[in-house]
Amino acid sequence: MYRFLFFIASLFLTPVAWAQPVTFGASVQLTGPVANTGRYYKDAYEFAVEKINAAGGIKIGSVHQKIALKILDNQSDVNLSVRQYVQLLAQDKVNFLLGPFASNFVLADSSIAEKSRVPMVQGGGASDQIYSRGYQYIFGTLPAASNYFGSTIEAMTKLNPRPQTVALLYADDSFDVSVAKGTRELLNKAGLKTVIDERYSTNASDFSVLLSRIKSENADAVLVAGHETEILNFIRQAKSLDVSPKLYSFTVGVPSADFRHALGKDANGASGMTAW
Repeated sequence: MYRFLFFIASLFLTPVAWAQPVTFGASVQLTGPVANTGRYYKDAYEFAVEKINAAGGIKIGSVHQKIALKILDNQSDVNLSVRQYVQLLAQDKVNFLLGPFASNFVLADSSIAEKSRVPMVQGGGASDQIYSRGYQYIFGTLPAASNYFGSTIEAMTKLNPRPQTVALLYADDSFDVSVAKGTRELLNKAGLKTVIDERYSTNASDFSVLLSRIKSENADAVLVAGHETEILNFIRQAKSLDVSPKLYSFTVGVPSADFRHALGKDANGASGMTAW
């Protein structure tokens, strides 16, 4: 991340233009339903800025300049997030933008960057829609959502015994819908039979009906594209209902220490992916 910040700042700045620190602004989810994941972005941005400044800042021409950071809490409200990006540019006068978490937020907020012609670097949205609009001022660090389960499905085909049936569950936001669309194609190419393909409401808390269907269909593998709180509830309820497929894989949550701390031993057996 800090290499990307360095690149963007160096690309668009000249030593004549800036005498003050180069300021990046972001609106992220520090409270509200998706704060569990949103706050990781605040931590990452602060970590990157700390490391860059400790190394002398960024070099613009022959001048080294520090980076400053302005972060606002959008309270997991996409409309507030859009207003805050307007504020960051119009009132706080930041030089560049860093993105929020979640594709639906990035889709909305990147329109402000595009309209203002201010680059936004984001690592929180992977929906294919983000880059299908021809925007010139949005830069991303994640793989496309449509290939999120690509490595998982490839690994499944190499297992012995190989899973034969799959349940695909996904939330109804833009990122997870993109994940599901790409995953269907990947499963078909891999010769895996999809026995459940079900969309659920974002922030759902009761998965008992879906879990009963998974148990009834005896799905070998379960792929879930959702948000961390949803996935925590899903796993807890799966354990209580004794739903135990051969493989679980989730788009978010699994790599984090908070995920393992929240579930304890119930986290065992869960798999996921992370961008590298």
